[in-house]
Amino acid sequence: MSSDMDQLKPLLDAQSAAADPNVHAWVAASAGTGKTQVLTARVLRLLLAGARPESILCLTFTKLAAAEMHGRVMARLAHWAGCGDPALTADLVAIGAASDADTLVLARRLFATMAKYGPKLEKEQIILGNFVDIGVDLFVMGSALSYADHLVATNPADQSPQELADLFCRE
Repeated sequence: MSSDMDQLKPLLDAQSAAADPNVHAWVAASAGTGKTQVLTARVLRLLLAGARPESILCLTFTKLAAAEMHGRVMARLAHWAGCGDPALTADLVAIGAASDADTLVLARRLFATMAKYGPKLEKEQIILGNFVDIGVDLFVMGSALSYADHLVATNPADQSPQELADLFCRE
């Protein structure tokens, strides 16, 4: 069976380090630098390392970014389920994963595993997404208030930053 999916590009050294499931990572970079590729590789490597799908938590700033990453992971797993050994081996090497016979077998089975748990995971992600949205809102409000307090402290006569932050938080 063959697939039209492109082979994964090898990760750069720093990207490979961030994709390593044995380390904790915080990925922050400009648009177009490969963040989604790194996070997708990290999720794939976590799955290959035996992590339960429901135990993986990835936080993104937008639902669009989360959907993009989920789509990439599922598309890659579907590709792995049906591609030839050379293509699968090349992908595993590109993300810094082992490429031995046992890993090839595991990689081919991951799509079925994800399909099995998918609906439950999506429901949990929606609930978690709502909590994350609330957390992001609270972070932004706290940051706005903190910065407004800083501006008022440097110029006590000007209370407009505090008034603007208060208005922002009420909306």
